[in-house]
Formats: sequence, structure tokens, C-alpha cells
Amino acid sequence: MLLHLGQGAMFRRSRDPGKTVQSDQEQAANDEARRIFSRLSELDPKSTVQHGQIGQEWATLIIADRLTLRSRNDPELTTCGHLTSPQPTFLPSWAKHMSCQGCVTSLPKPTEEEDLTCDRCRVSPKQTYIAIVRAGQYTVLGGLCKECRELEFED
Repeated sequence: MLLHLGQGAMFRRSRDPGKTVQSDQEQAANDEARRIFSRLSELDPKSTVQHGQIGQEWATLIIADRLTLRSRNDPELTTCGHLTSPQPTFLPSWAKHMSCQGCVTSLPKPTEEEDLTCDRCRVSPKQTYIAIVRAGQYTVLGGLCKECRELEFED
């Protein structure tokens, strides 16, 4: 079945409605995460906020870890319980946890020692910098030392 969208553009509609619905939900989650991320980037001028393919080795590893734990139903991973369909998802680097937008304010709190530790290299520097990285529907939150911040977010 072809779907006509005007101006000569024609696209083939997926034969599997389930895949179309899933794809639509994922796109909506990405769009909403983009809007949330835009607001986050205005919160603190000292924070490092990045979108997409800049550095983000650290964020990619956090996302991969949480998705692996989730696919295995690993009891080490906790969630807010609202992540039943694709939606903006927040991943604190200090805890094996996944949260929806509504529950992001009640993320597990880091211990004082964890709060003073770089979430990438695990050292305790004089200062950590807030790091927020969005990749698709996932937003990774954490703190990086100056060196890791430069490594992760170099232009």
C-alpha cells in the first residue's frame, strides 16, 4: 500500500502495524527528549551539556550498560516503573537506575563520596562539572573532572 503525501512524494507504509507504532513511539520519545534537553541546557551555565555525536564515550557506555541490564531483567537495575513504552529516559551515572521524565526529580541520590568522584575515571578531583548528554531518548546525568570533561567534550 502506498501513501500519497502531496507534491509527488510517496512512501511505502509498513506492512506490520506493530513496527509502525513502535517506530512512532520512539520518534515521539526522541522529540520529547530533545525538548527536555533544550530546557536542561539552560539551567546552569557552568554545566557541560552535549547532544549527539560529540565525545560521549562515557554516556554511550552508561546507556549500553543500562540497556543490557534491562534486557537481562537484572535485579541490580532499578526503574521508576513508568518505562513501559519508549519515552524520554534519564540515566544517572552514579546508580544503576532508569527514570521517566516525571520521576527524574526523585532519582537515587549519590553518596557524598560518590558525589565528589568523577563518573568517568573514578578519581576524586578538587571539582567536578555537571555533565548532561542526550543520545536519542536517553539523557545521561553525571559529574566529570576537568580532564574527563575535556576528553569527552572536545570539539
